[in-house]
Amino acid sequence: MPAVVGFGGWAIVAEAVAFTTGFRGQDFVGAAAGRLSARSRCRKGYAEKQFKQRTHALKNVFDIGSSGRYIEHMVKPTVQSKKPSHTRAILAKPIPRGVRTDGAATRGLILQAARRRLIEEGYANLNVRDIAADAGVNHALIGYHFHGKQQLVMAVLDEANARLLERQARMYDSAGSASEQWQQACAFYDEDLASGFVKLLMELMGASFHDDALRKEFSPRLLAWQKLIEEAVDRFVSDTGLELPISARAISAGITWFWMGMEASMALGIDEEQGHQREALAAMATLLQRAEAGTWRRTQTARRTRT
Repeated sequence: MPAVVGFGGWAIVAEAVAFTTGFRGQDFVGAAAGRLSARSRCRKGYAEKQFKQRTHALKNVFDIGSSGRYIEHMVKPTVQSKKPSHTRAILAKPIPRGVRTDGAATRGLILQAARRRLIEEGYANLNVRDIAADAGVNHALIGYHFHGKQQLVMAVLDEANARLLERQARMYDSAGSASEQWQQACAFYDEDLASGFVKLLMELMGASFHDDALRKEFSPRLLAWQKLIEEAVDRFVSDTGLELPISARAISAGITWFWMGMEASMALGIDEEQGHQREALAAMATLLQRAEAGTWRRTQTARRTRT
């Protein structure tokens, strides 16, 4: 039995008891109302009015002294299952993989704006409100997608780093010689200078000097380049059969930090007449070509000796 609240609920009880006892509805309400407190008796007319309204509305399912259909409906209401609406059915469908949602598009716009600001104005002058304005979004969305300035700049670096590391790995996996790969790496370097990636890298390195949290995030991403170069040097030494007095690890470290110094000097605007960067790059290509030629001659000599 549902809880009775006020005189509206009392009228429902009156209807039910009238059926079970044989009282007419009005008689029962009158008898029950006579036992109420003095304060409640003044509302007898209200109770009778409520009863009449409910009786009229339920005349098709309630007949005092007959079948008890109303009691059955009140005690055990029929529960009908409701089919989902067309709108709910559409919303429930999973989004196909690969389709850009509004959230993904917003994230992309923020990354593009942050990258542009980082390259043009530097990490120290980076402002999330300016980035949001450039991206055409509310600045609160930057916090929603990236949880702060540091996570945002790391996301910018990761987006570029992943793409460029994959590019370099494909180059090292090619069948070209070491000198050819070096020349290709120099061409890639020119692309990275033009795109602003070198400056972006230098900005984050400089900011990491005084930001411990940023340095912990930045250093592993920088060392990923050294690991890639070390793998390439190992492969080169193995393929050529060179016997070196130093480890491949030492060579890869020298190449990695050679490039970092090269990038820093050119990002600072030190020209060729003062820095001789291009001359150094060309000299390395020459050394590799000589090493390859010497290796080929030693291999031919060894073959003739065996025969």
